[in-house]
Amino acid sequence: MKSKSQMRTRESTPRLPLSSERSVYLTKLIADFIIYNYLPLSIVESPQLQGIFQDMYSEIRQNVYNELQLAPGICLTTDIWTSQANQAYMTITVHFIDLKNNKIKNFAPETREFS
Repeated sequence: MKSKSQMRTRESTPRLPLSSERSVYLTKLIADFIIYNYLPLSIVESPQLQGIFQDMYSEIRQNVYNELQLAPGICLTTDIWTSQANQAYMTITVHFIDLKNNKIKNFAPETREFS
């Protein structure tokens, strides 16, 4: 079975659920920026914008690393599903307890497409 990595483990970051308030807000913000400035959709591929995203990625990655260092343990779960386009995907989710705030936290560092 051949798989394509959408995101490499070493590049893992916490992902917001697409329906989360923050994710919806950020998506709308970027879309509004593109629409109101009459920019091409390819703007998201610009080196400058990619640099901004890379800086954000690095900061989030470091924050997750720091949180995991303090976790007493982790639990991994997987979820497998098929898209409407009939493509199979699997996501690995890491769950842990944030002892500082006494909360259960999780993030999805890996999603792969199976072809």
